[in-house]
Amino acid sequence: MRKIFLIASLLLMVGKCIQAQVVENPATNPVVEQQLENITENNEDIESEDDSFLQELAQYTKNPINLNTAGKEQLTALRFLDPIQINSFLKYRELMGAFLSIYELQAVPNWDLNTIKNILPFVVVSSSVKFTESIGQRLRGGDHYILARTTQVLEKSRGYLLEPSPTRNYYPGSPQRIFIRYKYNYKNLLQYGFVAEKDPGEQFFKGYQKNGFDFYSAHVFARDIGIVKSLALGDFTVNLGQGLTQWMNLAFRKGPDITAIKRQAATLRPYNSAGEINFHRGAGITIGKNNWEITAFGSYKNVDANFVPADTTLTTEDFISSLQISGFHRTKGEAEDKGVQKQLAF
Repeated sequence: MRKIFLIASLLLMVGKCIQAQVVENPATNPVVEQQLENITENNEDIESEDDSFLQELAQYTKNPINLNTAGKEQLTALRFLDPIQINSFLKYRELMGAFLSIYELQAVPNWDLNTIKNILPFVVVSSSVKFTESIGQRLRGGDHYILARTTQVLEKSRGYLLEPSPTRNYYPGSPQRIFIRYKYNYKNLLQYGFVAEKDPGEQFFKGYQKNGFDFYSAHVFARDIGIVKSLALGDFTVNLGQGLTQWMNLAFRKGPDITAIKRQAATLRPYNSAGEINFHRGAGITIGKNNWEITAFGSYKNVDANFVPADTTLTTEDFISSLQISGFHRTKGEAEDKGVQKQLAF
């Protein structure tokens, strides 16, 4: 009887700990979820594993943007302001000086009450922090986040029902999807972390996946270090030319909001999502002063592709017939396509 009581007490304590963690998790903030729903309700975007926008909004609720120091890039990252409103805000601040109160936003030209209401959870008015005072704080004053998640579809697909055979594309791995993410963030000025993920049907520490998880990602990202506006190491995304050059972050399709036609996002952004395709791996930097800004980046990584050797075709050379973008490496064919092509971008 005593043993049963101890086990029940332990389970109750664990349950309370889990409940407390869920409540305190900024990603579950109802304001953040409602804002994202308001933006996407009239769009028909395909399903994406890039949840960086939701992560960023959740971080802004805990560490709001200081309107007295925010630049064009930070205001653009909110996605609630169009270019005209951002320019009006910057010109107003340049003319009138630092904001004394959040209520002063009502005096900014082209800003209506609905716009102010949308951004209020993510902004604050305060004095600026000196760079020399913030160096130590960036390294030790931030927040640590860790997310571990496993999911499984109860109904088995055909790949699990087939008997193992050299001539059949069966799934040798378990049907669970496992995802782990760790992130350190200090007021959106310094961020680093890693991601590890295994898709359903992929093996784990055996077979094709001797290294455990099928996908690993790591990044270090810093903002506002003197003239260095952004510094990215590891995995990051680049957004240029409204998508005609390249666009790697969330973008919305046509809808009733005419201002959503223009894509808005920071040129360089950290990457810590589960998608295995749409990102760069290397280094990037944005340097800016006064009215000029320069961004440079370099990336070199392996990408999935269907490699066709010369001895199986009528040609005398090996070639790539197609690029694989699913991120799945379950069957023998999918595992053989993993990382066979090199990609250089700069």
